[in-house]
Amino acid sequence: MEHEVFTVDPGPCHSRVSAWNRRKTSEEYRRIGEHTGFQSPEFATALQRLAGQERYLVQLWRD
Repeated sequence: MEHEVFTVDPGPCHSRVSAWNRRKTSEEYRRIGEHTGFQSPEFATALQRLAGQERYLVQLWRD
């Protein structure tokens, strides 16, 4: 999965960050890690399966 990167001009700005599926995904990471071990191949497979499940919206604006 490729991530987009952007830059913001220096200076003060307001921000709002909204997230979807964050709690569900983090609970699933923890559940699988506790069951299989965080260094196990099963956990690595779960990481790939869960990648992209969390969604974020970042809004930036200036006065």
